[in-house]
Amino acid sequence: MDEGEVEEHLVNPCNCKGTSEYVHINCLQDWISSKTKKKVNPGVACTYWKKLCCEVCKVSLPDLVNIENQGIQMIPIQRPETPYILLERVFTEKSKEGTDNAKMLVLLDLMDQTHSIKLVSIRTFLSKLINFMNYKGSWT
Repeated sequence: MDEGEVEEHLVNPCNCKGTSEYVHINCLQDWISSKTKKKVNPGVACTYWKKLCCEVCKVSLPDLVNIENQGIQMIPIQRPETPYILLERVFTEKSKEGTDNAKMLVLLDLMDQTHSIKLVSIRTFLSKLINFMNYKGSWT
């Protein structure tokens, strides 16, 4: 499925009925993007948003929508063609209405030379993490 086909799909992301029941996925992504805060620096891009809810029925909106067995992200993140790491952090805040989650995505471009010292540390950490995950023995 190409990008043009995705834009034309109608989705039902909440509990609204009638004329508000379905929305073009591209329109929904544009609206959600308007609710996010983005900061882009060389080699690093951060996207932050508070809990996203339908303004009419107040239902939480999904991060991912399935269209023809393909997951489409509601918050489009521009990914580089070079290797990268995408980190997600969830902040939990308690309010009168319940628990509100804010999220932050941090994209690190592994080929960017600006952060080469930090990325060497991340690569070392990831290498050790992968080795640990593949380790078949037990810790004693």
